Amino acid sequence: MNKAILIKYLKGEAAPEEIDSIVEWLGENPENSKYFARLKLLWDVSGEVAQDYTRRHSGGKKKRIWLRTAYFAAAAVVSALLAVNIFLLSAGRQDSPADMTAVAMPEDVTVYTHKGVVSKVMLPDSSLVWLNADTKISYPPVFSGDLREVRLSGEAYFEVVKDTLHPLIVTTDKGVDVEVLGTSFLVRSYSDDTESVVTLFEGAVACHFPGPGTGGRDVIHMSPSESLIFTDGDAAPRLDIRKDIYKEIAWRDGNLVFDNTPMPEVLRVLERWYGVEFSIVNDAVLEYTLTSTFYSEPLASVVELMEYCMPFDFDLENGCVTVR
Repeated sequence: MNKAILIKYLKGEAAPEEIDSIVEWLGENPENSKYFARLKLLWDVSGEVAQDYTRRHSGGKKKRIWLRTAYFAAAAVVSALLAVNIFLLSAGRQDSPADMTAVAMPEDVTVYTHKGVVSKVMLPDSSLVWLNADTKISYPPVFSGDLREVRLSGEAYFEVVKDTLHPLIVTTDKGVDVEVLGTSFLVRSYSDDTESVVTLFEGAVACHFPGPGTGGRDVIHMSPSESLIFTDGDAAPRLDIRKDIYKEIAWRDGNLVFDNTPMPEVLRVLERWYGVEFSIVNDAVLEYTLTSTFYSEPLASVVELMEYCMPFDFDLENGCVTVR
């Protein structure tokens, strides 16, 4: 495969016949998919670093966490030590009947952000996805067929390129599928959380989920500023109207917003955000709530504030916070 054609595809300038040739080439050999995935990751990361450089040298302000993410990702690509920030994994694709295409895609691209890291990726259709800490997303190297299918575990904010002929389907490991044509929305579906949330910012989405007691699947169409909340074991999801939905994606800019948030949820968020573990000696802390906003604060400052406003001791040592 001519590398110039691959670069044209990454720039969004490839002709339909060139895209067809890329799809055929990817199906010829698993090594082709690996090469293309590495090339795309390097392309995305190098663009992010270049934009960071331009912003910093033109007086623009850039959050430290994004600089760290971009440089860590670049280091992972250059050194091939795919263990610093973003992992590129080989995974056998399991196609559903609706997802079958003429050419089988042998391997998907999987991007994983560790605890304590926020990252951004570009999908093959140029849609943008921000990944919160401890999040994994998988997608084919090239979207082909009638659907643009993505698998997600964790939390991600999507800005989807509109394509009315090819809906984007975000599949979670909790059985919720989000169908999108072109819009911006948030999906939070961590495997160890009891709740999953879909929040719509712009456009429209349709959420498909197992129907309670029917054995089939139900669908709910959402409007902007609505959140659909799924609770493990509940009979039906709950639809809420959010007054300030942008608080939910403050993490994109390195900030954390807690608004009367129960402490069990606060501790889970902090564990993922800072890559630490909380050891609870005094269970009474779990009965409290927290209202606060942290602007790229170090963990020590967060722990100090909680200790100040709650009648508990928070001892930080060796990556563990003990609450007494």
